[in-house]
Amino acid sequence: MKPDSSCGIEICSPVSKRWQGLKEICRVIDLLRVTPDVSADQRCSLHVHVEVSDLDLAQLNKVLMYWVKCEPVFLDSVPLNRKVNRYCQSIGETDLFSTSSGFDDVCQRLGSNKYLTANTYQYVKGRRQTVEFRTIGNEGCKNPYLVKNWVRLLVHFIEMAKELPVPGRYRDWK
Repeated sequence: MKPDSSCGIEICSPVSKRWQGLKEICRVIDLLRVTPDVSADQRCSLHVHVEVSDLDLAQLNKVLMYWVKCEPVFLDSVPLNRKVNRYCQSIGETDLFSTSSGFDDVCQRLGSNKYLTANTYQYVKGRRQTVEFRTIGNEGCKNPYLVKNWVRLLVHFIEMAKELPVPGRYRDWK
């Protein structure tokens, strides 16, 4: 636990691996859930860092491209206060991809701002080889079932996206 200027206290888990690590995180969240003095208001959120050190840059860029394409669906699954939030900005509403210079630098572009729904800020800074997902709001801070399923979904999303072909551009529906 450490002080956090946006919500008061930040709880950071150690690096967790496999089912045992996820089970331990869920156990801590369940303890927070049943502790009456602990609250998680709209200033709180759940940030998940998924290690991607086993991906080459082409695979990582592909995963991030699929995230950008799927981001509206993920944002439709969270409350409005998380969709319209300066600490969880929609990539689709930024101008990060307004130029047509290609998509070989998606990782670099998503490393420019740590307040995006998914970002590579720590990766680009050389601190951690992770992608950070900030989509889940305060409901994830005290709901171990949600956290377990969200982490499983993110890991599965990455595993599937890295194997798919590069996503194509959207076509007009005319």
